[in-house]
Amino acid sequence: MLQTSTYLTCLPQLFLEEERERDLEQLYESGLADTLNQEDLPIGSGNPSAEVPAQTETTNVSKQTTETLMAGERISEALELADGDMEAQQAYQRAKEGLSEEQLAAIQPPPRNPLLVMQNLEPEAWVLKTIEGVQSTALHDALLVLPFGKVMSLMAYLNLWAQRVSTSFTTSGMSGKLNAS
Repeated sequence: MLQTSTYLTCLPQLFLEEERERDLEQLYESGLADTLNQEDLPIGSGNPSAEVPAQTETTNVSKQTTETLMAGERISEALELADGDMEAQQAYQRAKEGLSEEQLAAIQPPPRNPLLVMQNLEPEAWVLKTIEGVQSTALHDALLVLPFGKVMSLMAYLNLWAQRVSTSFTTSGMSGKLNAS
């Protein structure tokens, strides 16, 4: 009886903690989006109500939302997963160099990421699939959220994709048709 009563008294406290946690997450998300959407103040003004001088350049209209933040996180996670898998494969290829047949038989290839195996995709195809899954309206802001290291990784994948398209373009005979025009 004593255990049941303590359980029942802890139950409302658990729900209150979960509700507080959910409220804090919502406040954090709205605060993060508001922080990212703030307009730039004049340099050195220190006054948030100061008038921003007219600028001669134009900028894109964008608003950070939780959707764009989550899309940026998905892209970042896809890049991490793909980078890890590609690094493991490259390390395996380097380890195989200069080994005899017997030594090659002893080295096992690294295990692939289960998500990539399940989807039957290569790492670069996984990144492409993830980016294609982001709505075009949110893609610009999602890419702005990425840390610099992830941007560099994404640039490497863009280069890889461009090389593959270029190679398939030249091997399909289209380049000869374009040169003849």
